[in-house]
Amino acid sequence: MERLSHGNVKKIAKLTGVHPSTVSRTINNDPDLKIRSDTRARILKAAKELNYHPNVAARNLKKGETKTLGLVISDFYNPVIASIIHGAEIRASKEGYNLLVCGPGQNQSKTISSFIDKSYDGLLISNSCLEDSYILDLVNKKIPLVLINRKVPNMNNFVIVDDLYGITDYLTFAKQVVAEFPDYSISFEVFSNSQAAMLKEAELLHSLGKNVYVKIPIITTDGKSTAPLIHKLSDKGISINVTAIATIAQVKETVAAFAPGTKNIVSIFVGRVADTGVDPTEFVQQSVSIVKEHPEANLLWASTREVLNIFQAQRLGVDIITVPPTIIKKLTNVGKSAQQVSLETVLGFEKDIKASGLKIL
Repeated sequence: MERLSHGNVKKIAKLTGVHPSTVSRTINNDPDLKIRSDTRARILKAAKELNYHPNVAARNLKKGETKTLGLVISDFYNPVIASIIHGAEIRASKEGYNLLVCGPGQNQSKTISSFIDKSYDGLLISNSCLEDSYILDLVNKKIPLVLINRKVPNMNNFVIVDDLYGITDYLTFAKQVVAEFPDYSISFEVFSNSQAAMLKEAELLHSLGKNVYVKIPIITTDGKSTAPLIHKLSDKGISINVTAIATIAQVKETVAAFAPGTKNIVSIFVGRVADTGVDPTEFVQQSVSIVKEHPEANLLWASTREVLNIFQAQRLGVDIITVPPTIIKKLTNVGKSAQQVSLETVLGFEKDIKASGLKIL
């Protein structure tokens, strides 16, 4: 389909007997154009017959718009972030915008500068790594932006994740989940960093139902082990999901803290270990061997990064694996041939190129 260049406008104008400017304003739906309905129909019919359509990129450029938004994120594999991307894509498309995502592996300040240079219509920032001063500098430069799941002093353009999901009362939400899924194991995380406060929160979460596991990180933000707290909670019969485990030493102190006869989960963050450039296979294998010696524990593969991890976890003998929506979506690729993957990849390239509106020749 050809774009509506100046030459194409002249062809339609000649066929319909109107001025080229009338053709251009009709095709672009100029609200101020006064034109008879039969003339408008004649112009649109001619454009359709000649297989012409307006150059949207040029029209937006003239209006000072790119119809493109930039989304800056901190983690592709976090299920909450995946949901944010999905929701942003749907809403952007509905409003006629393209969405370009800048992930954690990129130089984000450089990419944001590129977004600004290209006059993108706005930025969505879901990243806690960018300094407040940097974000405030963007605001002072009158860059349209909204923060997601983050607050910066003296800035009101933000959305908190709880607001996105309608969750304003965590305990009320937790009670609703337990009531909805009484036969499924559910993990709820403590919010405090103080171990004394963690203890109180854990007891409260435990009281919500027998199927509740309380998520406790293996260390606090100052690096102190929570093994004594885990031991205390386990002695109370509270089921625990110990998270953020990245070393064999942490696996050992975790299982040693569990009381006999209790049910617990040991969550090893395999993907985050792999993100450091280290092959996590041996870490997983040793964890499997250790946990097998403790009937009160199940091993969970956390921070899943790719579909292959599901098969690796199964092969290595891991009991549970958490899989974010982005990976679940990719399960439809299982069984495809390499040739099919190659073809779908180049078709994706073609789609992106068309959406960009850019040309070389």
